[in-house]
Amino acid sequence: MSDELVKVVSPSMGRAGKTKTQNIIANVAFVVPENEAEDYKKNLPDNEVIACPNSIKGIVATRQWMLEKWSNIFMADDDIFVIRRQFEETQKSETNVTDPSFAWELIQNLASITKQMGGYHFGFSNAREPVQFESGKPIVHTKYINNSFMGFLEGHGLEYDLSFDEAEDYYICCMNMYKNRFSVIDQRYVFKTYQNFTSDGGCSLYRTQESMVKNTERLKALFGTDIIKDKVMSKLKKSI
Repeated sequence: MSDELVKVVSPSMGRAGKTKTQNIIANVAFVVPENEAEDYKKNLPDNEVIACPNSIKGIVATRQWMLEKWSNIFMADDDIFVIRRQFEETQKSETNVTDPSFAWELIQNLASITKQMGGYHFGFSNAREPVQFESGKPIVHTKYINNSFMGFLEGHGLEYDLSFDEAEDYYICCMNMYKNRFSVIDQRYVFKTYQNFTSDGGCSLYRTQESMVKNTERLKALFGTDIIKDKVMSKLKKSI
């Protein structure tokens, strides 16, 4: 097994007994509100559960607390239910990564590659289906990374804007481009999360269409419309 370069940590709230990531990635630690810690520990006896002070409110503030606590960190959402090999042509289940230790090593190896390249920010593909994989671009450097599978290395110099109540991953990606010029994104693997907008607990407790529109407009004002663009559905995405 690889040496641990980054701490794999999953922020969670209101989902004791419902988390999925511990079955997909080995050695994942859960960061939960202090008043929910005992409940999580009962449901996750084989995982480290770390209590975040109750004074830290919301996912963005929690992520900032985590960023300050660990110099080298990989944030994994608590509802990752599969990791898929995008470079396999079939969509059958045998393309999935089924060994949690291998999944953990994927993260450590990408962190190591990022460090060797002089980078500070890394993650995996946002594409949900293998047909979206670009075989000539297994590694890219300028795409958005979802907070569901995002890593940071010591020296990144980044912090979240606590005035955002969501869309903080877009903000931090833009700030990384501004400060560090590139990310390291492994498009060969995708970490799929479960029912982002309809599941119980987590961001679903406060995310609304109105908040998403508001934060998109804020991002445009901060970084410009050449960087933050309205999403256009491609022919490929429509076909999927």
